[in-house]
Formats: sequence, structure tokens, C-alpha cells
Amino acid sequence: EEFMLDIMYEIPKDDNIGRVTITADYINHKGGPLITMRGVPALEGEEGVMGLLFVQLALALFQIDLAVKHEMDEQPDGQPEQLLPGGVVGLKKLHNHGTAGGKYVGHMPEIIRISGAVTIACIGFMIRSLVKPERLMKRTGWAFLTGGALSNLYDRCRKGYVVDYIRFHTPWKRLNDLVFNLADFFIM
Repeated sequence: EEFMLDIMYEIPKDDNIGRVTITADYINHKGGPLITMRGVPALEGEEGVMGLLFVQLALALFQIDLAVKHEMDEQPDGQPEQLLPGGVVGLKKLHNHGTAGGKYVGHMPEIIRISGAVTIACIGFMIRSLVKPERLMKRTGWAFLTGGALSNLYDRCRKGYVVDYIRFHTPWKRLNDLVFNLADFFIM
């Protein structure tokens, strides 16, 4: 009973919880109980730890991109482009009120619906890759894709635009006309 006091009043309130297993780490105050959600196969042992690492990777990429976007968004409007050493890559803030390449400006509600559906699909595929035996690269890919998609969707929902800031200076005019952010590279 001593070990159950922490959870016995909260667990019955949550219909999503299927099973709670008291582990040795929980009894030794080194960890928590193993909680299995209804309808979601348990991620246990080494496989479970690996699965959580991919979720953490997606969330870390999301946070890193948001932090960089925040720093760029704090730059005054009209700030000149800052070329990085070598002169091929430059940084300059752009508020993209459309999709890639500035297309579909003025259609943000539709863009949010479509990118929201795609982001939810990415999350679903990432979760599926965690509960089924998948290759490491596939899981990593879904984590990058999900983190990037979440970040750009967050911008669209919260600000009504996506903060882009990476420009290229190459012989290819089409590439030079595009402006990217880290999330875009995570998605690629």
C-alpha cells in the first residue's frame, strides 16, 4: 500500500490507462511504474527506451527550430542579410505567409488544415514505427519529419506565417529564390 499511495487516486480517473505495473525501480525510488495505455502496445525494455529516444529527438528538433526562429524574428525588419563564411549561405528574416516559395499567400486557413493533417499523419507513422520493429534510419527519418512539420505548423497556427531565414547564393537561380528554415531541412 505504501508504494501505491502516489498513484492510486490518480490512475482510476484516467480511462486511457490500461495497466499499471509496479517495478523494482519504483519500489527502490529510482523510477516510476510501467504504465500501459489502452490500445497502445507497451514499449518495454530496450525497445521502449529506444522508442522514447525518437520521441525526444522529434521534440528536441521542434524546440531547436523554434528557438532559432525566435532569435531571427527578434531581428529588426529590414536588417541586411548576413553572409556566412564562404558566401554561399546567408541569413535574413522572412515572414512566409504561404507555402514553400511563398505560394498560396492569403490561404492560411486552408494551409493550416492541410499541413495539420499531414503533421498528424507524420505523428501517426512515427508512433507506428515505434511499436513495430522498424529500422533505425526509418525511425530517425520519422522523428526529423515530425519535428520539422510540428515546428512549421506551430508557426502557422500561432503567428499566421512561418519564419524563414536561410538563403543560398549559388549558380542556380531557382534555389537562390527560396528561403528556408531548419524545419524545412528536417522535413527534406
